[in-house]
Amino acid sequence: MAEPEFQVTGHATVLHVKDMATALAFYRDTLGFTVSFSWEEPPRYVCLCLGDAAIHLNSYAPPAGPSHVCIFCKGIDAFYARLVAGGVNVTAPIGDRAYGMRDFDITDPDGHRLVFGQGISEH
Repeated sequence: MAEPEFQVTGHATVLHVKDMATALAFYRDTLGFTVSFSWEEPPRYVCLCLGDAAIHLNSYAPPAGPSHVCIFCKGIDAFYARLVAGGVNVTAPIGDRAYGMRDFDITDPDGHRLVFGQGISEH
């Protein structure tokens, strides 16, 4: 079978942040993302990963407004409990949704909405 001429091999969610140090502390120290790469010192553009999910933080331009990112995961209840215990701003508590996901929402320091979810059939 011939390889398709065009295919998508990944994506990068880029969030514009007001203060890189605050954003890094939240994603790395609070949520547990690891820094994959950063640009400049002090960093003004950083890629962070949590499992297969990557988020790029960009402090070159001010945020145009909050974004909405969905991150699919396993072990959702344990992750939720860890974040709640750490005082993370939960904006929608964990629950089973009619659309087939068990998920919850949090808000980062710049107002970006992050939804962490797991398929109910995977739970």
